[in-house]
Amino acid sequence: MIGRFALILTVLLVSCLSCVAQTAALNPQKTETFRLEPDETKEFSIRLRKNGFANIEWLAAHDALIAIELVDSQGSVLERVSTDDWNSDALYFVAPFEGTYLLRIKLKRSETSIHPQSISVEYSDRFVRPSAARLKESRVINGYQVRILATKDDNYVLFEKGSVLKRVMRASGGADYIGFSFPDKLVPKMTPKARAQAMLLRDTPDKTGDGVPDVMVEYFSGGAHCCFQEYFINLGETADVVDHINTAHSGMGPLAKNPSGGLVFETSDNSWAYWPQGFATSPFPSVVLVFKRNKLTPDFARMKKPPPSLAVLRQMAFKARNQIGLAPYYGDDSDQPSPLFNDYAKDLSGPFYSVMLDLIYSGNEGIAWQFFDLVWPLEKKGKDIFRRDFQKKLSESIYSTRSVPRPTTL
Repeated sequence: MIGRFALILTVLLVSCLSCVAQTAALNPQKTETFRLEPDETKEFSIRLRKNGFANIEWLAAHDALIAIELVDSQGSVLERVSTDDWNSDALYFVAPFEGTYLLRIKLKRSETSIHPQSISVEYSDRFVRPSAARLKESRVINGYQVRILATKDDNYVLFEKGSVLKRVMRASGGADYIGFSFPDKLVPKMTPKARAQAMLLRDTPDKTGDGVPDVMVEYFSGGAHCCFQEYFINLGETADVVDHINTAHSGMGPLAKNPSGGLVFETSDNSWAYWPQGFATSPFPSVVLVFKRNKLTPDFARMKKPPPSLAVLRQMAFKARNQIGLAPYYGDDSDQPSPLFNDYAKDLSGPFYSVMLDLIYSGNEGIAWQFFDLVWPLEKKGKDIFRRDFQKKLSESIYSTRSVPRPTTL
């Protein structure tokens, strides 16, 4: 049985290597143009030496949803970008070993990507350091020189070891990389809380708890309140992304050191932004995150806390009920307006569903639904529809799914 399994594994591996060898090669500075149907994938092979650089760029219609992966000969995805990522208009890659890599380009089906698209792709094998770049931050971590450089149009993070380039990150279009592991110059300008967070990040070499020194870099798109993404890059033999999380409007900061290793982080759930109405009244329940198997995962034990007293909940429910209008609620799937509040409702800094979320996220879901029953006026139709919409939004949260392994292929 073991021999048969080994034979099957060998056949699969040889098949994978054969696919790479037979795929059309993408050569430096040569543009390849092709046409894809929605959900169709095009593949090219790229030969790179160890520490060889590849800047892969593409051209497609602005509404085409493109996903690009770079895969090694074992089938492991080493880099992945998508045109729906805020800061992705190119894929920057430094090869950890010499070999042939597989480039996959897929036209993902979406509301805007329903027709065939012409796509062009090319790559450069030389990294050109940005001219007239301003050095924002620099730090040596575990033998790596990590620099954040800013130009008029782009921001870069360079990872070098022994003057050899190991990784490049780029944010284009005026967006910004913020070095939360580089707080030295920023500390005097920070609030006490921000200073404590920055020092905790700087003084914790291993923030993920996997035993390897790392760096945390935050990407900010530039906007009134959005958008943030956080990257954790291990600095061991190679500079590898451990995890990457989209925290949208909220950003993320450390709370404390985790006794089991790494840091405990806090962010807010953005699932409720603009729902069911404007951003100003959107609730953002707090979420505590820790690394488990190199993945940021909600720590519900640390989020759990006692609910307010029943007397306080009654007072909160009475105030919230007086703000709710009696017009029917038709729901997210209806074309009819579904107002929740009276026109004269003044204070919506804490709408009733904000209280429900605080209760649910702190481990008190039963009381949250009791609170909902207290708040919803008997005369207002659509209670079950609102419950359905609310539960649907709850299930769409990335924090309800981050414990599920993410796919390793397109």
